Amino acid sequence: MNKICTDVKQSKRLVELGIDVNTADMFWDMAEPDKRRKPVVGPISDYYDMEGWAVPAWSLSVLLEILAKETRNIDEDGYVVLSSYKGNWWDISPINCNSEEIKESNSPLDAAFEMVCRLLENKKL
Repeated sequence: MNKICTDVKQSKRLVELGIDVNTADMFWDMAEPDKRRKPVVGPISDYYDMEGWAVPAWSLSVLLEILAKETRNIDEDGYVVLSSYKGNWWDISPINCNSEEIKESNSPLDAAFEMVCRLLENKKL
């Protein structure tokens, strides 16, 4: 199955790191049992009764949009790259240019998630 948005664990991590939850374009309906839980497209605010029962989620397109808009805070020799090679993805940024710190992911969404987390942790977003 193709991953269409951050999973619940990733979403909670982004919220903990202080991402603006208003940028989320989806949410997880936590009132549903685990096996039936699917991401719902649309902001939580559209579902006024869901705020206590939902976790915001971000699609790849929104994560890339956030990176494109917000990474201007990175210094001139900094760079932000999502790279693909033989089906694996890596997040490369000025913060983790040390090869031991580059994260390998199975999908571009996971790589973008890792990069956004890294930039939030280092106060670059």
